[in-house]
Amino acid sequence: MKVLIVLKKFLSSLLDLSGIIAGFIIAIVGVMVSWGVIARYFFIPSYWVEPYSIYLFIGASFLGAAYAMKKGEHVKVDILIRVLSPVVRKGVDLLTASLAFVFFIYLTWRSTLMVKHSYQSKTTDLSLLEIYVWIPQSFVVLGSILMCLSIIWYVLNIITPDDKQQSPLV
Repeated sequence: MKVLIVLKKFLSSLLDLSGIIAGFIIAIVGVMVSWGVIARYFFIPSYWVEPYSIYLFIGASFLGAAYAMKKGEHVKVDILIRVLSPVVRKGVDLLTASLAFVFFIYLTWRSTLMVKHSYQSKTTDLSLLEIYVWIPQSFVVLGSILMCLSIIWYVLNIITPDDKQQSPLV
């Protein structure tokens, strides 16, 4: 049981870190886009702003998804779940978490193959910068791994809820 508590704390810290990094990336994107607007006004070349801001925003989305899962901020349709008994609700929650885990394991595997192929073929994007696409694609792999870890954290909280912490079922 002590191992589960340590694992929960480690995963919680890791997911918090992914949320902080995602927020930091969003702030960077805001600064970059603002610079792009100002630079355009003064005819300063800023062709790099669009591809970098898009790729960073995608990265922030994948990093932030795991943090949102931890905080229970993903969109849920819980009309049917609320009428179920707590025991059945727990079972349904474990089932849906298991299905999500299988999906993200598959996404991790397929996106890893995609990154490997892009890396080996030295594929670049179509922007003037010719950025290797394996770099932004890596955010999909990292985000999928973090989502798997977030689901594990979620299941651990269902199985062993803390007294101080509100259950993720609520």
